[in-house]
Amino acid sequence: MEHVRINGRISGGFESLTVNSTVGGVGFTSTEYLPTSGDFLGKRAQEVICRFYSATLTSSIRFTTDGTAPTVTIGIPLRPYETLTLDNPADIAAFRAIIVSGTCTLDSTFRFDRRA
Repeated sequence: MEHVRINGRISGGFESLTVNSTVGGVGFTSTEYLPTSGDFLGKRAQEVICRFYSATLTSSIRFTTDGTAPTVTIGIPLRPYETLTLDNPADIAAFRAIIVSGTCTLDSTFRFDRRA
């Protein structure tokens, strides 16, 4: 069962991030969490909700949010169809992920505070 939470934030960006074996990991595109145009210009995403999709259930990734480069043995594991929520702007900016096995994408929704 999934947990649904309503917290007064609104969705303002989406990124389908392909996680691969890039040394140092891949991170979110900065203009998704720090928009340079549109309704959220000048705002910083306060939360990102990621869903891990893969064609096989044997895929896995590892991620970090502290500036450490993830590797196949370093970082927090995430498995297919798990959901990851980051609710700290610094963690969002520092997020890096690397594929351990298989192929995958992280479908990520960036959420912003309703306040001006």
